[in-house]
Amino acid sequence: MLGKKLKVLAAGLFALGVSASVHAALVQTVRHTTIWGFPAPHSRDVDVWCEPGEVATGGGYKTFDALDLYISKSAPISNNGVQGWGIRYTSAYPSPDSAIIATAYVVCLKQQ
Repeated sequence: MLGKKLKVLAAGLFALGVSASVHAALVQTVRHTTIWGFPAPHSRDVDVWCEPGEVATGGGYKTFDALDLYISKSAPISNNGVQGWGIRYTSAYPSPDSAIIATAYVVCLKQQ
């Protein structure tokens, strides 16, 4: 009975395009893009991408509170089949070119 259920499950996964290989492993990679200073007032989109063949499973950002940044978007994105994560930030205050403003992250998975 259990063997039949596993066969049905494997057939369902195959139909969804998911490999049921016993030797397959999922590899997680966190990718990031760091943004530097800008003049005020300023709003900017920042995108970070997975490699082709990877799937974006989540993402986010890190900002520096002293700069009083407002994050108006933190969401999954895609372009021509490549997945990633995008943020949009705004600041009313200028920042020197050497100052780190924000870092956007995407968590990517790939089956190997």
